[in-house]
Amino acid sequence: MTKKAMNDEPYILFELGKPFSLKAPVVFQPNGRFRHSIKITTMEQLERAEYLNQAKAVYLEALA
Repeated sequence: MTKKAMNDEPYILFELGKPFSLKAPVVFQPNGRFRHSIKITTMEQLERAEYLNQAKAVYLEALA
């Protein structure tokens, strides 16, 4: 959901669900910039990935 902050800068507000555990670890390999290191994906993608960069991103417009 997109809202407006008091200074009129847009931001994204996510409502997170309950925490969960994956059956196998997913390796996170940062590339130097935080914004390029985060990824919004699905549980199905996380369960299939060995490395985070293998998981397909969804809601790309949220990170633009």
